[in-house]
Formats: sequence, C-alpha cells, structure tokens
Amino acid sequence: MEHIEKGLNVAIVGGGHGCKAFLELLAGGALKKVQMNILSVADINEDAEGLRYAKKMGVFTTNDYKVFYGLNGLNLIIELTGDNEVREAIIKTKPHHVQLMDHISARLFWEIMEGEKELKLKDELLETKKFLHAIINGIRDQIMVVDRDYRIEEANEALVARLGKPKHEIIGEYCYWALHSTHEPCNIPNHSCPVQVAFKTGETCEVLHTHYEGRGVSYFRVIAYPMLDDEGEVTRVIEMARDITKWKKSGDQLYHVQKLVFLGKLAAGLAHELNNPVAVILGFADLLLEKIEVGCPTYEILKIIERQGLNCKRIVENLLSFARHPETTEYSTDVNVDLEGVISVVENILTTNKVTLEKNFAGDLPRVRGDSGHLRQVFINLITNAVAAMAGGGRLTISTRLDESDNRVKIFFKDTGHGIKREYRDKIFDPFFTTREVGEGTGLGLSACYGIVNKYDGDITFETVGEEEDRERKGTTFTVSLPVALSVDEEISSRA
Repeated sequence: MEHIEKGLNVAIVGGGHGCKAFLELLAGGALKKVQMNILSVADINEDAEGLRYAKKMGVFTTNDYKVFYGLNGLNLIIELTGDNEVREAIIKTKPHHVQLMDHISARLFWEIMEGEKELKLKDELLETKKFLHAIINGIRDQIMVVDRDYRIEEANEALVARLGKPKHEIIGEYCYWALHSTHEPCNIPNHSCPVQVAFKTGETCEVLHTHYEGRGVSYFRVIAYPMLDDEGEVTRVIEMARDITKWKKSGDQLYHVQKLVFLGKLAAGLAHELNNPVAVILGFADLLLEKIEVGCPTYEILKIIERQGLNCKRIVENLLSFARHPETTEYSTDVNVDLEGVISVVENILTTNKVTLEKNFAGDLPRVRGDSGHLRQVFINLITNAVAAMAGGGRLTISTRLDESDNRVKIFFKDTGHGIKREYRDKIFDPFFTTREVGEGTGLGLSACYGIVNKYDGDITFETVGEEEDRERKGTTFTVSLPVALSVDEEISSRA
C-alpha cells in the first residue's frame, strides 16, 4: 500500500510568481505547524517561474491540473491563476473529498501569514532590544549616547542613579547641563570634553576627570566612542564613565605609606647615628663631673651639658620609637597614649616656635576604632598645621573627651593662629590644596587625614575665626571624632 503523508496534501494550479512565493514560504519553514505537503504544481506555461522552482524542489509538475485527481492522498487544491473560469472548472470537476482554496482565499491566507511573520519579526526585535538594554543596564560604568546637538538620546541605569533624576527627564536634555549644570558645551581649562573631541576627530578619546563636591573628591575615567554612518561622518557619540575613586585613592594612599616608610627608615638611621656622639658627650660630661667640685661655675656648666645631652638622648629614643611603629592587626587604640607619643616627638618643635602647649585629656577614655600608626600621622599633621598658623608663637590646646550621646571620642586641636581665610574654607580638605610654601608641611595633607579618619567611620570638622574678622578671637579648632571600638562580644553581636 502506498504511503500517504499526514496533514494537508496539496496541489497548486498556477505556477507563476505567487506559486514561487508560496513554495519559498513553505521551504523556509513558515508553514511547518500546518504540516502541508506539496504533491504537484500545474501550469500550461512551461517557463512559469513557480513551475521551474517546483521542479528544482523535486515536486511533480504537469500542464494539466486534472492529473491531480489521480494523486493518492490529495485533499486540497490551491488555485493561484486568478482566473475565475479556471476556478469554476475546478469546482465542477474535482473529487468531492478534495477541498479548494481559490486565489481570493489564498490571498487572504498569504496576508495572514505575512502579518504573522511581521509580528514575529517585531517580537524578535523587541526581545533583541530588551536583551541589549539588559546588557547596557548591567554594566556598572555610566553610559550615555549623545547626538550632534549634545542631547542625550540614551542613558543606562548607572548614569541615571548618579544624576538622581528619572530617566525621562534625562533623555533629550543637553549633556553639559545634565552632568555639569552649565548652559553651553563644556570649556573647562585642563578638563577636556571627550565627547567634543570624538565629534571633531572621529576617533576614540579617553580622559581622567576630577570632580569636587563639598569636601569629597571623585575621579572618573571617561571614554568617548564615535558612531559613524556609511559615509564616515560622526552621527553620535557613546560616552562611558567609570568611577575609579577607590583605585585612585588607594594608589595615593600607597604612595603616602611608602613615603612614610622611607621617612621612618631615614629617621631610624639618623637616630642611630646620633646615639653614638650623644653617648660620648654624656660619658665625658659624667667623667668631668666626678673631677669637679660641686658648686663651682665649671660644675654648673657641665650639668647643663649633661642635661641637654640627656634631652637629646630622650628625643632620639622617641624618634626611634615613633619610626619603629609595628604592623598590627589590632584596629583599636588609646588616643591619649597616641597623643602623648606624638607630643614627645614634636615637643621641641613647639618650644622652638614659642608655642605653649596645654593638655586637657579626659581620664578613662574607651579605646577608639582605628590604627595607632595611622591616627598618629593625623595628629602630628594637625599639630604641625597649628604651629604653622602661629608664626609669632601662641597657645595650642589639645583636649579629649567622650561624647556619650553618639558614643564617640572627640579630640580637639585649638590654636590661637591667624585662622583660615573665608576663600579657603571650602577647599582645605581638597587633595593637594595648600597655602604654604613649596617644601613645607608633612606632605600628608588634610585630604589624606580626612581619608584616614573617614576610613574608620570618623570625621574631621573645624571652626575658625580669621584675624581679619576678629583679632581678639582669631584661631582655629579642628575636631577629630572617632567611634568607640566595640568589644569582641559586641562585635560578634553586631554581626549576628
């Protein structure tokens, strides 16, 4: 028994353009769900393109459609001639079990299939668009697409989050207004706009931008990629900005740490070199004191030499102790002890600069969160800054106390110096900002001090009165606020 295909077993009358298009649709898998099998194609014109295409497909062809009636399993004839007489003739002669789809119905069927194909294409495009949006929004870099008028055509979620506005308010806005609140394309000295460069040169442009917001400073690596049309003209620019603040600051901090390590080694070497001559001076002074009677002028002179020699010995020992600060895994410290250690190192600096030191340390202070070595660098920087502000001498008051309201220890450095000028007050925590001559200061800077204290969830604030404002009340007070360190049990409890 001859095998009969399941589904629609079809013969086509009319082998023209419509027939070829139908066969191509079938070959492309568009009618796969219909399970349509083409048994034969008929046309009186041997050169009809649909007929020739059917032959290439291996489909049986004929010039007489009535041959179809003998095909085993035939259940549908599709008439594509567009001739009503042919249609009527098929209706009269076809077997009763065979259905007819005339050219009008076939046209309708074709339109439905084309519509479905178009909808499928739209769905695929929509899925592709969603996929691309998911990729762009998944990138943590801030991305925007800018047209030639510098209007933002697209922005990803990272940029939307940075700007703090709904996306619909950002799209269509000028990029220079959205990012920098300026009314014209950016023209900032030493701060080139990569978007403008990409539009002008047609080449990728990469820059490093520094942004100041109050006390904070952030760094962005910005890359602009030009989008070219078929003629090589730049139509749009894609800008990608990556926040590299942590990487940049960690690099700067590493530089400062390396510098401090070098200075520590230099100080240790210098202290060792000074130890020998100081020991000789003290030895000979002691030997001469044994030979001179007490009370004579020479004896008093030798006692002065001995006293100053011992003072030098103490300074050298303090310097060695300071330089030898060990690496530690302990992240709590006693600020009173740290302050005493710093003061022992800078005491002679205070005396030389005619600065009177007053200490008001609260007793039984709890330990604070922070590394002793890091915080000592902060304290020594604040003290030397205070000394520099009191060029003709003055008074420095260092105080500590516990603020139980927020469970923090506060350290105050109050000087009677010239104060901070109004134009400098919003800049003193900016990196590399200084009012001193080149080569002065510790090189650590208030920016690094702020970074160290902030690392331990602390804060630095200041109050100041400039001498141009009030000569009687002039001076500055820096306040370092540090959280009290948790005990082991409290630390475990807080993480639970």
